[in-house]
Amino acid sequence: LSPIRVGVAIAVVAGALLAAWTEWQPQRSIDASEQALVLLERNPVAARGAAQAGVARDPLSAQALFTLSAIEHATGESALARATLQKAVRLQPSNPQTWLTLGQYDMATNPREAVNELRAAVYLNPESIPTQNAYVQALRATGTAAHADRTVSVTGRKSIPAQNRLRRPLASNTRRAPGRPPARTTATSSKPKSASRSASTRRV
Repeated sequence: LSPIRVGVAIAVVAGALLAAWTEWQPQRSIDASEQALVLLERNPVAARGAAQAGVARDPLSAQALFTLSAIEHATGESALARATLQKAVRLQPSNPQTWLTLGQYDMATNPREAVNELRAAVYLNPESIPTQNAYVQALRATGTAAHADRTVSVTGRKSIPAQNRLRRPLASNTRRAPGRPPARTTATSSKPKSASRSASTRRV
């Protein structure tokens, strides 16, 4: 075989192996992340190593970063856990799950920051009920939702008298003042003229 053909054959084989390795890496990352969660209770150090292996096998996986952050938080590395979630947001800024996870993490320690992060998650996925609930919870933690509720309730109380004022003139026309006799009404006979004439003829 000529050197050119040998080079092409080697390149084809290498490309096939690289494609197979690329397709297999995400699954290996998932396996490592699951192993990290299993090891967390009995061996936190090994769990952290497995979580880091999951990120190394698939650096673009947000789920692997979520698992690593959970392991770091469980082992007392809160600042590092938050930095890992921020990395997930930077890697996938259009993924609402990265913003949601970061916002939920900040809910306990920094609710104002969580409001901004969860607002981004709602913007990216406005139909998600869990995302909306988390956003409302963050607003309540900062007092923003309570202020909004008071504003809505005050507006509602003001709108009721306005409706009653529109109805009062109509009700006053049918209400009789005390001590005043009822207005006389002239009753009109509903019988036709032909019927009254026949009755007078019979009387004669």
